[in-house]
Amino acid sequence: MKLLQMLAVVMLCCFVSPSYLAADVFKYEVSGVIESVYNGGTTADGLVTEGETFTMRFTLDTNESLEQTDNFGLFHQTMHYMQSYPTGVDFSGGLSLLATPGGASWEFAEQARTVMFDTEFPNEQIYAEHYSGQNSDGTLFEFNAPITVQWIDLTYAFWESSAPYLFVDTALTSLPELAEFDESGFTISFVDWNVAPAEPDVTWISGYFDSLSSTPKVICQGFDAPMNRYPVRVRKNRVLPLKMEIYDDGGFAVTGNDLSAPPMLQVSFSPQLSNQSADVTNDAVAAGHGTEGKQFVFTEDGYWQFNLHTKSYSAPGTYTVNVSTGNELDYLIDPTCETIFVVD
Repeated sequence: MKLLQMLAVVMLCCFVSPSYLAADVFKYEVSGVIESVYNGGTTADGLVTEGETFTMRFTLDTNESLEQTDNFGLFHQTMHYMQSYPTGVDFSGGLSLLATPGGASWEFAEQARTVMFDTEFPNEQIYAEHYSGQNSDGTLFEFNAPITVQWIDLTYAFWESSAPYLFVDTALTSLPELAEFDESGFTISFVDWNVAPAEPDVTWISGYFDSLSSTPKVICQGFDAPMNRYPVRVRKNRVLPLKMEIYDDGGFAVTGNDLSAPPMLQVSFSPQLSNQSADVTNDAVAAGHGTEGKQFVFTEDGYWQFNLHTKSYSAPGTYTVNVSTGNELDYLIDPTCETIFVVD
């Protein structure tokens, strides 16, 4: 079995283990079937039909709290969070969308966790929900088909209405397995007031989820000497050997045949006497090990390596180097490897 298949199984089994102690990022893929479509006169009419399948990808960033809490005594507690982006949906009929952050203000909560208790028996939980909503605020939607409407909402939700409950408080943590939820699904609404403001044209599409998987994570160990003793001072052109090892969460080494795409180099630059930082990865030059596409290569010695030539990094300041995934849909690197070099 390939590494990513094994990791997907491991991660799916670990959904019930919440991460309360530190912020974490969870990337998910859900699939399902469109069960209801209403074509009410907008340009989105007819683009999706009942019975189509879909795939949605979304992210939970547990550090993205809006610091808003709705508490109604002990019986109804809701915590609000910012929606993490991008969110994408691909329909089997050909339509696809990508939701990204927009310029509007965050007037409403984009995500929330709700826990409700019985008013007569406060210790007895009766309902729990994770949902995203009001995506029209602070969101830009891009489609592969022309859609011109005034308002778009994409809402997905996971509901628990019977014991045992996996959501026992409102902390934004990893999602349980799909089978643990009583209901789950999404709705996307298209609204246009141009023709009749009192009775706008509306198209809406809803579907249910039948699978949920998490993007597996691998662990970066390194960088090895001499880059582990940083900051490294660079006074003339040098070649900095960036050597690291990658392991899965079972402790097994990840080799060159195990990943769908090699890890990527990332370099950011902060000038002297400035707190601002800029991405300068495109200026990176490999010397021997590493590709023009800024990818690490797996060597015969069992290392992932990128030999970074500093000739294109001559501006005085601090350069921070780390590693990112080569395909965020297939794997994440957490924790990453990092080092720093300084040009005087």
